[in-house]
Amino acid sequence: GISLDLSSIATLSGNIALQVKDLLIDQQSLVLGGGIPFGIPQISISESHFDISAENGKVRIKALKLGRADKASDDLITEVIGDLTLATDPSNSSLNLKIPTLKASENVRKKLFLEFALSRYKQADNSFSGIILSGPVSSLKMPL
Repeated sequence: GISLDLSSIATLSGNIALQVKDLLIDQQSLVLGGGIPFGIPQISISESHFDISAENGKVRIKALKLGRADKASDDLITEVIGDLTLATDPSNSSLNLKIPTLKASENVRKKLFLEFALSRYKQADNSFSGIILSGPVSSLKMPL
């Protein structure tokens, strides 16, 4: 497991370069704020690549790639680039993330409500493109 001392998050520094093959995320149930239950379907991803650096609480995502376009069995295919500025209270952390393209299986699109949450980014092929998440985590709203 990974542990993190949130009281010194502003001093977080380091690098992560990781490749994962055959990632399987089991179906899960979460409870969101206000006690709202939220189900996450099983998600299968053939390959993942992470290249992330941190210096003094500023996290830079050089590459975060999930899935491969040529693998029909991948439930999620996407890339995320950008940065995060971490705060002791995670809700005060700030995001500047870009998701050029996101493709998800029909099951994942429906169970995670992606077609509703990301409707303005939906393309004719059922993918989503040009997603930008920026600002403090506490004030982020799904860009409908």
